[in-house]
Amino acid sequence: MNKKSLILCIILILSGLQSYSQEKMTTHLENGYLIGQAIVPLKGKTADEIYKSSLIWEAKTFREKDIQSKIKDQMIRIRGLSRAVNFTHVVSSGFVIHFFYLYYTLQINIKDEKLKVEAYRIAYYNTFSYLPAEQYLYRKDGKLKGGQVHEKVKKQTDAELSRLLNSLVKTIKGQKKDNW
Repeated sequence: MNKKSLILCIILILSGLQSYSQEKMTTHLENGYLIGQAIVPLKGKTADEIYKSSLIWEAKTFREKDIQSKIKDQMIRIRGLSRAVNFTHVVSSGFVIHFFYLYYTLQINIKDEKLKVEAYRIAYYNTFSYLPAEQYLYRKDGKLKGGQVHEKVKKQTDAELSRLLNSLVKTIKGQKKDNW
């Protein structure tokens, strides 16, 4: 294999890896509230293309009543609920599994060639309680509460928000121009 072929192979491999990269959204405290944010470059996509693809994703992922507002080619705001957070702990009578629904607002801001997704008003909800995430996960001094349960719930929260983000990005990148 000559030098040009080797360089071409490396470029092809690296470009392929880039197209399958996973976007990540991690949550953090800001002004006492838990939020998540991700900015995703979408080279070659117009705001109109991104908006239309986002509408397709929103229709497949959420119910109509979850949509809070839309501004054409600029923004979509969704109030979502995911059964994504669960943990197990041991009590004297055995294992107890808690399922929490992750309750959140996603705001999708759209511009040419980029997308900003923000998650806020994050809370945990089950049949017994509704608890804002920052109260459940963090102490008053802003540090994550100790223990594996709180760490696990935060990781599951970040994983679910990242899953939603990647699902959206995949839909946008997968949409082809309609040449009717």
